Amino acid sequence: PVVGPLFRYANLFTMLSGATSIGTLATDFTAALEDRAVRAIVLSVDSPGGEVNGIAELAAMIMAARDRKPVYAHVGHSGASGAYWLASAAEKVFVAPTALVGSVGAVMTIRDTRKVDEARGIRTIEIVSSQSPDKRVDPTTDAGLSKLQAVVDRLGEEFVAAVARQRGVSVEKVLADFGKGGLLVGADAVKAGMADGVSTLEAVIASLSSTGSPAGGSVRNFTPRAAAAASSEMTM
Repeated sequence: PVVGPLFRYANLFTMLSGATSIGTLATDFTAALEDRAVRAIVLSVDSPGGEVNGIAELAAMIMAARDRKPVYAHVGHSGASGAYWLASAAEKVFVAPTALVGSVGAVMTIRDTRKVDEARGIRTIEIVSSQSPDKRVDPTTDAGLSKLQAVVDRLGEEFVAAVARQRGVSVEKVLADFGKGGLLVGADAVKAGMADGVSTLEAVIASLSSTGSPAGGSVRNFTPRAAAAASSEMTM
């Protein structure tokens, strides 16, 4: 399962709120990959994305695993931003009819509380080393905003390039057809090349576990370690 907001490390928040830790997910994915009883892996995705930290590394791990076992992804409701970055690394991507797919791009959010602080009599003074003038740029100025925009654009380039590589298409196609930062619904995502078909999770699992398929055999449900205490391994 790739469920809820994505964070780099596990903590009490991720355990209680239904979020996914990239670190824990990588550990679980590796366990499934190394387990000889597991013949195929399905990423069950329902996530709006999250932190960029760790996403590129895990996506590379997922893509490399395709040479060892079939790795499919299924987007049940939302496979957006970092969640799509991960899903697109799978060999095949399937989506539910109403799944929201895309949001390919990077976002930086800065909250400006200076006026509120001023009204409350709070004044914050920062002293930045003279050797590092860009360590604290002012986003309210054109120059500062331009520097931050360059960082976001660079992260966006990495995202687009990764999706193009993982889906086996050109960067130009991703930029033109993969939603331009927006979301595509179900069959529209398939038509654009972002996914390979409309299906249910159960049908994807059945196709991989059917007799005679390369992934024939039983299906094991790997749950995140944070949920291990509350659920046991299931055989379908």
